[in-house]
Amino acid sequence: MKLDPFPDQRGRVPFAVIGALLLLTSAALGAGIAGRPAPSGYDAGPALDASWTATHAATERAVLRASVDAARHPVLERADTPYGRVLNASDPFRDALRLRVYLAVADALPASAVTLDGVTATASLPEIDSPADADAAIDRVTLTGVESDTALRVRIDGVRVVATRARAVVESRERSITVTAPTPVLAVHERVGVFETRLDRGVADGPGLARRATVSLTALAEARGLAQYGGAPITNVVANRHVALATNRGVLSLERATFGSADPLGVSATRRAAVTVAAKDLLAGARATADGRNGTGAALANEALSRVDPGTANPQPVPLEPAADDALVAFSDGDGHDSLDGTIRRAYAVAVRLGVRVSSDGRPPTPAVSRGYTRVDSSSRSVTVGNESYRVAVVVGARPVTGRGLPDVSDGPSWVRERAVRRAIDDALGRSLARRAVAGTLDTRFVVHPDVPASRRRAVLDALGRTHAALRNVTTHAERRVFLDGDPLADLPPAVDATVAGMPASPTVDERAGALARAAYADRVRETVAARRSTLATAQTALRERLTGSGVAVTPPALAGPDAPPVPMTVSADPAYLSLARVTPADAPVADPAYPLAARNDNLFTVPSADIVERVFAFLRTGHAEPVSYAVAAQTLSAAERAGVERAALEHAVVGASATARETMAATLRRHTTLPSAARERALDAAFARWSTPGTRALAVANGSLPAALADEAAARGAARPGFLAARLGHAVRDRQSGTALVVGGSAVDPVRERVVGTASDAVGTAAERALARSTLALLPSGLPLLPLPGQWYVTANAWHVAARGGYARFAVAVPLGRPGVADGSLRYVRANAPVTLDVDGDGRAERLGRNRRIDFGYRTGVVAVVPPGPRGVGDVGRMTETSAGWTVRDE
Repeated sequence: MKLDPFPDQRGRVPFAVIGALLLLTSAALGAGIAGRPAPSGYDAGPALDASWTATHAATERAVLRASVDAARHPVLERADTPYGRVLNASDPFRDALRLRVYLAVADALPASAVTLDGVTATASLPEIDSPADADAAIDRVTLTGVESDTALRVRIDGVRVVATRARAVVESRERSITVTAPTPVLAVHERVGVFETRLDRGVADGPGLARRATVSLTALAEARGLAQYGGAPITNVVANRHVALATNRGVLSLERATFGSADPLGVSATRRAAVTVAAKDLLAGARATADGRNGTGAALANEALSRVDPGTANPQPVPLEPAADDALVAFSDGDGHDSLDGTIRRAYAVAVRLGVRVSSDGRPPTPAVSRGYTRVDSSSRSVTVGNESYRVAVVVGARPVTGRGLPDVSDGPSWVRERAVRRAIDDALGRSLARRAVAGTLDTRFVVHPDVPASRRRAVLDALGRTHAALRNVTTHAERRVFLDGDPLADLPPAVDATVAGMPASPTVDERAGALARAAYADRVRETVAARRSTLATAQTALRERLTGSGVAVTPPALAGPDAPPVPMTVSADPAYLSLARVTPADAPVADPAYPLAARNDNLFTVPSADIVERVFAFLRTGHAEPVSYAVAAQTLSAAERAGVERAALEHAVVGASATARETMAATLRRHTTLPSAARERALDAAFARWSTPGTRALAVANGSLPAALADEAAARGAARPGFLAARLGHAVRDRQSGTALVVGGSAVDPVRERVVGTASDAVGTAAERALARSTLALLPSGLPLLPLPGQWYVTANAWHVAARGGYARFAVAVPLGRPGVADGSLRYVRANAPVTLDVDGDGRAERLGRNRRIDFGYRTGVVAVVPPGPRGVGDVGRMTETSAGWTVRDE
């Protein structure tokens, strides 16, 4: 029987299939154990671990070297080249740093190979052969600033470590490597960017050079403007040398605020420049007193400059005197309820109450005096009305009026018994008293206003005079700049309240009248002040609009405090001082001759404005002032008298205006004094003779000195109440100045002004003669009075529009590295105009990645100087615009 070798066919697999499965299984197992020790017994793990440790150290050193190179040659603009275009256009510096890190790490990794037990482990990165490779390399590098950007965390993807033995690959691994390198490259790059932004930031945009220069120039203009106002021979209040000094000081200040320190060479150079400027300006007597005070010029100049630093208080007196005088005249000469006469009438008013009894039975009536009233008269009569006979008795009671601000008085009975009161009552009672009483038409309650005796009126005037004198002496203070954009008169009303005495507790009728007069006069003063506050606010608005339109801020901006960097930074710059002069390679380490700084300044108000508000507003709108005020014409004439230039037409116009002022004062003497005509003329002659020239005499009229002198001369000849008279004379002249009577045509003033400027500008000879010429120029009026209304001229302002632009050929910031052994232990970030190249593909030729860029800046700002009132004012004399030599060159 033949046996079947495969009796059961179920579940059997052909040998061919089994062989195929064995082949596939062996291939899969081989792939799975590829990273494990070789079957031969070689273990690559220790070598790979040691290599990874060495790779981290090499990567950190490479990152430090790359950061140093990236800082020394920062890419600020990418190049339009194949390798330049792989950088991010919005942040080429960061991408260039990533590329440098990749190349530096790729170059350092082969040197970090480790051999252990015959196994060599080597790390590597893919090579760069094309811009696409460079783009991929940049993507493999991730940068993160840590510890306030004082360290750099770097992650590099795609690092491959291969273990070999006898040139045969034992094991291979690919992974990412992350290191933290102690390099502040991102911090210093960010700080330099902040510094550059602040240099170029506008005044209104935030803290920066423009604001610092504005504050510095404002303080300097204020100091020089005050010196010019005080008589110093200053023809240019703000000059370009001041702009240069303020700009350099502002840059150094920004360096300290941004980097924590300033360029030491720049500090020294700026100090020397400050000495030069101070010596030329004679600022605070730095040149004149340097030897006498045994101090260095730099120390004295810095001391002088420190006294005009921002924040220096400049309180300006705000006298109440003009308002007190004008209110007194208005109060005394008025005829209304609140005038002096109206107040006296009300204070001495008497209330009358009649007691009336009528009897028809023949018995005598007995009327009584009302309670609180003083009996001042009585009468009893018989009268027949129709067929009836009546006995009429009337008793008159009187007392001073009380209520509505009128307190009771202690001497009321005495006053109501005086003849003037009884006469007034009699006049009020009239005739047919008995018949009117019978008919019931007799008014039994009424008020009379007696003629106040001269002695009592003098008592009221004496009280008013004392109050007037006290208010004339009231002076508050406000910062001068508050006059431009604030309420400098706000303290005057409280000062009035504190000065005017109140009503006595139990006054006499005269004391009550004096207190009422004081109160009513004080109210008039307050009203005058309120009106002037409103007028000033209107003028301030017009001024702000004009200045804002010229790019000038009325109030200097606030400065930001220092912003300390996360690590110490040291600054160096070439040139150390940004000069307006041309700098050549022989002067400083610059490649080509250039002007490091250019400046321009424009004085806005070189011609003074007119003397009335409407003309001020017109001047603010148009910049023209026609006609010219009497005070400005007088000041110009005074300068012409000193300069000795031809001035006949101007002198004729000023003398004519002065004659008008004399006629005004003569009329005031005639109306308000009892002096005879001859005495009045002698007083006028004596007052005018105190000033010797037409110019100085007109100035005395305009500023109130001559009216005050005339009051004294009139008092010496017997005029009463010189304080009242001085107020009336001053008010009369101011009233004429407010109109068109005391103005002079600009056509008479302008030619004389030009002659004075020309004569002084052409002055030659000794230093003393040139100084005299400059002092003559300083006499010429300029600036914008605010307000030039007579009695309301509080300050004079002027403004300059300033522009500057410049840059550093080389600007460097050095910071310490966390590893002293790398790149001499420091990182130096350098800004200069230069191409940035790098051998990216390793062919020995450097590819252009982009450009480094020098630090340039420019700013525009405005400066306002404010001085006390007076026709001299403040401002430049001569040129309205000053430009440095480099301004035109830079424009080209």
